[in-house]
Amino acid sequence: MLHPRTVGPLVAPLLLLSGCMAPQADRTPREEVLFLIQHGEFAEAVQTAARYTEQDPVSKPYEDLHRYASVAYLLEKGRRATFDDQDRFALQHFQEALALDPDHGAAQRWLGKTQKKLATRLTNEGLEFMANEEFQQAWRRYSEALSVLPGFPLATQALAALDEQLARRENKASQYYDQGVAAMVEAEYTIAANRFGYVRKYRDEDDRLRRRSQKVDKALSAERTAWAKKLEEEQLYFAARSEYQAALRENPDNAEAREGSVRAGREAEVSELLNRGQGALTRAEFQKAENFFEEAQELTLQQQEATVLKLEQLESARRQAQFDAAVNLENDLRFEEAIQAYESLLLQYPKFEEAQNRQAKLRTRVQKALELYGGLNAAKSDAERLTVLMQVEELFPDFRDVPERIARLEAAGVRPLTSEGPAKDGETVE
Repeated sequence: MLHPRTVGPLVAPLLLLSGCMAPQADRTPREEVLFLIQHGEFAEAVQTAARYTEQDPVSKPYEDLHRYASVAYLLEKGRRATFDDQDRFALQHFQEALALDPDHGAAQRWLGKTQKKLATRLTNEGLEFMANEEFQQAWRRYSEALSVLPGFPLATQALAALDEQLARRENKASQYYDQGVAAMVEAEYTIAANRFGYVRKYRDEDDRLRRRSQKVDKALSAERTAWAKKLEEEQLYFAARSEYQAALRENPDNAEAREGSVRAGREAEVSELLNRGQGALTRAEFQKAENFFEEAQELTLQQQEATVLKLEQLESARRQAQFDAAVNLENDLRFEEAIQAYESLLLQYPKFEEAQNRQAKLRTRVQKALELYGGLNAAKSDAERLTVLMQVEELFPDFRDVPERIARLEAAGVRPLTSEGPAKDGETVE
């Protein structure tokens, strides 16, 4: 997750390293992240930088590196969005980048260019509506353009021209009032609110205007509440909470919005807990992940299935970690420790078939090694003894003193038995 905080400009010399990167094994963390960025692996660069930050949370260089990679990632997403004419998404990405680094020149330039691009398109659409005498639609486009880029000259001039034309066509306050009422009838509540606001520019508010404005505010609040409920159904809880809160600002008496704000806020907190738990699970911090998931499960009313799934994933990861540890012991020829590790695992997961099979095979090998080792006293010669020891070693390489005894016999020139008998009879040296 990106962490937008106010920071100063990032260190420019970071970019100078891009042309002469060292081999991967010899790269510093900074070189590794910059290499990924230069090769277009922006998301991996952010993850890599985040990993270094987690390893050393108090390291200022790692924090700056993470921030630098995050800005590069957001800039790339923003550029792709604006190239696809998804300019509102592009603006969001550039603004997020500037939240991380307010002085970032490229982010500022891209934000400015995209704002101008979107504002120009909206203004041109408004001019087309204006030519067709669709003044309300024109006004809406001009206002949207100015919300994207405040003070945009083209939209400001167009809006002024629209106002002048409307002023000539309307009797100012009364006409604006009539427009507001007409917009209410058509359920164009945003326009109605704006027109009633225009009325206030020309006369003091009266009871009729106050009543109409309150009705519009309630209607806008109801629209926002309906949209918030849809977002909530789609499990977009952060966005839903924001819409519920906006609905409450329109109408503080909207009980449904108040309840929805609390409900969506709780589920947004649950989503955050699940995300934090997933991060802990990825780092194999199982107890921390369990705490997050259980807290989410206690809190949620709408995400029970998601919390259950996360807890199942946690249990599976724990089981796999224990199994991997037992396999590592087995691979390291520490058979008796591996058997105990499998035993501990099977006490918790008695139906874990792969662990059962591996433990059974190890027990058979160890038992066979014990039987062979126990028969050494019956050996009649060093050659026969060496042969038995080598058979034990093949089953269990580090079994007791077998390696040392084999070494002593071989140093004395003893060779194991072959199908034709001993290669050499030697004296007993043990």
